[in-house]
Amino acid sequence: MTDLDRRLHPYRKNLAAEYLRGKIESDRFVAGQQRQICKGHAPLKRSPDPAAPLDTELLFGELVQLYDERDGWSWIQSELDGYVGYAENHMITETLLAPTHTVIMPATYLYPAPDLKLIPNDLLPMNAQVTVSESIGKYSNLTSGGWVFSAHLARINTPALD
Repeated sequence: MTDLDRRLHPYRKNLAAEYLRGKIESDRFVAGQQRQICKGHAPLKRSPDPAAPLDTELLFGELVQLYDERDGWSWIQSELDGYVGYAENHMITETLLAPTHTVIMPATYLYPAPDLKLIPNDLLPMNAQVTVSESIGKYSNLTSGGWVFSAHLARINTPALD
């Protein structure tokens, strides 16, 4: 077996990504299924255990490849940086939304309605990618649910000011 880094290549003795066939030994190979992160921060763990070491965090809107689901955990690979690990199932969705905006502040709250006096549902970090369905007043409604301050977002592919 080759010495591929398990943090960057999805393989275990019993399961591996199809694209690794012929490069490593595994009992079974599968094609990944594309999913999207649906929580502000999704810790990517080395094993399916809340106490496991953290290798990286995935952000809201990031795309991942899902290879296995078991006991409330998903074994995934980030399409952004290639990291492989385990995230809790509730942090991943089958619904894929093309992002229209990115968070440009260090963080912004995701509210259940366009009212800052409500308890936020989540905290979206800088660089989280969201899909805006409409803007009303100072708020933008996300297709995935919830409202954020419009001033905390920038359209994706908007050039930076000189």
